[in-house]
Amino acid sequence: MRLVPIAGASCASANCPTVYVNDEDQDIEDQDIFVQGYAASELPTPSGAVPPGEALVRIPRAVFLAAAAKLPTQG
Repeated sequence: MRLVPIAGASCASANCPTVYVNDEDQDIEDQDIFVQGYAASELPTPSGAVPPGEALVRIPRAVFLAAAAKLPTQG
């Protein structure tokens, strides 16, 4: 599996909020989305604690919208 960036924020370092897709996913309806962002563990979650193995991540709205615009739609 290789993660392909589809949208990201501009910043001085190489580790910026970014949205990725898996290049091996053939069926777009089953395509996984991967998000790299700022840990938001200091924020309360709507349902309480974040379950083990998950994380609450903050990404800029513009990055999220750019990623959504680049996702293929069902044809």
